[in-house]
Amino acid sequence: MAQLMTNTHIIEVFVHEDEAESEKELAFLAERRTREHAQNIIKLLYYPERLTREAGTGQREGFEDAGWVEY
Repeated sequence: MAQLMTNTHIIEVFVHEDEAESEKELAFLAERRTREHAQNIIKLLYYPERLTREAGTGQREGFEDAGWVEY
C-alpha cells in the first residue's frame, strides 16, 4: 500500500526460517537473495527492458532458477 500511496518502489527481501535446513544455509540464502534483489534494483532503474524481458521466466532470488513454465 505504501508503494501505491507514494508512487515509489519499495524493495523488500523476505527469507523465512523454514526455507533452509540450517542457520548457515539460511544465512547463505538471505545474502544471495539480497544480492539478487539489488541486481533487480539496478535493472529497474537503468535497464527496465531487461527486467521486463525476464518476467515470467522462473527467475528465483536465492535459489536456482525454476525456468519457463511448460504448458
